[in-house]
Amino acid sequence: RVAEKAKEAERVAEKAKKEAALGRMKAEEEAAAAAVAKTKMEKAKKAEDEAEKAREEKVAMAEAAAKEVARKAALAQEKAEEGAAAALAQKKAEEAAALAREKAEEVAALQKKAQEKEKADLAQKTAAMALKKAEEEAAALVEAAAAAKEAAEKADRAKKAEAEAEKVREEKAALAQAEAAARAVLARALEA
Repeated sequence: RVAEKAKEAERVAEKAKKEAALGRMKAEEEAAAAAVAKTKMEKAKKAEDEAEKAREEKVAMAEAAAKEVARKAALAQEKAEEGAAAALAQKKAEEAAALAREKAEEVAALQKKAQEKEKADLAQKTAAMALKKAEEEAAALVEAAAAAKEAAEKADRAKKAEAEAEKVREEKAALAQAEAAARAVLARALEA
């Protein structure tokens, strides 16, 4: 029975080792698939947000530009009707347009910097998550290895116990033989 228990313990240890390896592989595959899916979702969401933001900004800028053009046109018309000030109004309108272009370029540059910073932040976050996942998997592997080691130690102890039991059986058998021989000698002595 002890030998059977030892063999069973060995089989359990081997099975636990295989299951731990399969579990680790499956966890790695699932983590990789989840990371890919999450990255795709984040990219899609970010692209959607950026497109919506750009559309709103363009609409607002177009409305503001239209209002400004209308105002400048009305002002220019008034100045033209007044006569000599028409040329000055045109110059002012050109200066305002040039200033608006400069501001638009500054806004575009600031938006580009903000997008680059968001990308860097996302990459750092993804790397931190990957590191945490790797640490968790490493801890799980350490636990599985410890469990396998404990099972192997139990199997070894079971083998030793079986060896001890065999030795005791052999000693008992030898003792019984010696006892039988002594009785036989005693019986012959009594007969004589």
